Amino acid sequence: PVLKVTVGVSTPFTAYGGHSLTAISLCQKIFAGFGQRPELAFLTSEDCTVRALLAKMKATDCNQDSGSKCVVRLSPPEQRGCNLLIFCAAGTGAEAYQAVAKHIGNMQVYAVELPGRGQHASEAFETDFVQLVDKLEVELMSWTERRKEHIYLWGDSLGAVIAYTFACKWQESKHLSLLGLFVSGNVGPLEASAECGMGSSASGNLGLNRTSAADMSHDDWVQFLVASSGKKGEETRKLLEDKELAGIVLGSLRADCLVYESYHLDRAISLRMPIMTMRGALDCITAPRAMKTWSKVAGGRVEHKEFQHAGHMVASECPALVARHIVQATMPDFSDELDAFKTYRAAYRLQRHRTKLHEASSM
Repeated sequence: PVLKVTVGVSTPFTAYGGHSLTAISLCQKIFAGFGQRPELAFLTSEDCTVRALLAKMKATDCNQDSGSKCVVRLSPPEQRGCNLLIFCAAGTGAEAYQAVAKHIGNMQVYAVELPGRGQHASEAFETDFVQLVDKLEVELMSWTERRKEHIYLWGDSLGAVIAYTFACKWQESKHLSLLGLFVSGNVGPLEASAECGMGSSASGNLGLNRTSAADMSHDDWVQFLVASSGKKGEETRKLLEDKELAGIVLGSLRADCLVYESYHLDRAISLRMPIMTMRGALDCITAPRAMKTWSKVAGGRVEHKEFQHAGHMVASECPALVARHIVQATMPDFSDELDAFKTYRAAYRLQRHRTKLHEASSM
């Protein structure tokens, strides 16, 4: 059993302590027993009860190749607004961002699932950056063609350099309108291109002097993931005592770090869209100076936001604050227009005053 408790058919999975890690284990067991792979975003939502899960599985065509879709919608189907496309952090999937999406009511939030997780869980993990981007590009091209609207990107951890790569490709497109790039949990592309293993900041803070992710032991990976989990570090450590669960979780993290190692930037391209970095003040994986390096690829405005009392995984540690920041940052900026209006109003008032003085003197 996943939860090791007796459950009711109408009580949500999360009410029994279910979360993203146990949802991964549940998803694997459902696939092994029924040949279907429910979305982790659903399993970690309040809607996931035994009754609702069975109904969802019954309504799903078992022969449908759901693995052909790498983009998962996190917002309700009826929600409208600009699109926010999230490239997930190393070792995570779309379900890790469900809590953030829940607090964003004016955008359509989507997340990109990498091979080896979610609807792509039956696929092998990808360990090469170029091959991963090539694989994603085909499917994302189909997604963008159906949404010739305004799009924001958010890249978290490994997802930051993936998001930058697609931002460089898409900003030249005549059919897409990229409005901004949010980044968190990683250095800028130039520095990322030269890093190995888990990154220089993490290696220094954790005392793990490994030249490659391939050289890291099981205990090294546990230490890295526990440090990344922030306040949930000890909870994560206990969960990783389950060898089966540890194999699933650490397998994706190891593969994603190898992808990150293989990232090389031949030529830096400046992004014309605003770049907005986000970081937890207690983050021991990515240092403050690391986030500032994104200014090297900025061709426009750069803004930095730090969340107090949060660590590396801001999406899970302070989802409401992250959502509020994204909503505020994506609101239209009328400051230039307001300045012009204030100037016009002042000139209008002065002209009226002069007219009244002239009329008074004439009388």
